[in-house]
Amino acid sequence: MSDEPFGQTETLDDIAAFLSDVEALKTLSRDELLRVAAAVTNRDLPAGEALIVEGGHPSRQLWVLRDGALDLLRRNHLVTVMTTGELLGYASLLTQTAPAFTVRARSTARSTASPAT
Repeated sequence: MSDEPFGQTETLDDIAAFLSDVEALKTLSRDELLRVAAAVTNRDLPAGEALIVEGGHPSRQLWVLRDGALDLLRRNHLVTVMTTGELLGYASLLTQTAPAFTVRARSTARSTASPAT
């Protein structure tokens, strides 16, 4: 797994363009998208690695799946497979409670996170 700021291979415009296609972010202005893009971190997950753990620490970031597929699990049972553009960790972030689900990489995956402000 790696956590690193974007910018070495993507421009802020590239990141903002991706974010503008995410349903929950479509109401943001271009300036707002650029501010979010400047603050995001990229995280690569190998297959089988968990991004969020059921019953673990409350989420401190809002995640958006960039590439790959993630399994959403409840008590180790598959609930659904998450695909590009889906938001992760928002319920735990908003309520500051332990995550109700585990999110684990089904295949190599890349997620984008924005710190809570």
